[in-house]
Amino acid sequence: MDPAGPARLARRIAIVGIGETRYERRAARPLIALLIEAARAALADA
Repeated sequence: MDPAGPARLARRIAIVGIGETRYERRAARPLIALLIEAARAALADA
């Protein structure tokens, strides 16, 4: 795989939407779970 491949692909993709998670001072869930929730919300909003 070309090391520049993912970077090259990233320049061609855009999610036009906004997603966020509920604010928590100390989140009980891992960061990846919060990122996935926000990404899904952004996709739904797009």
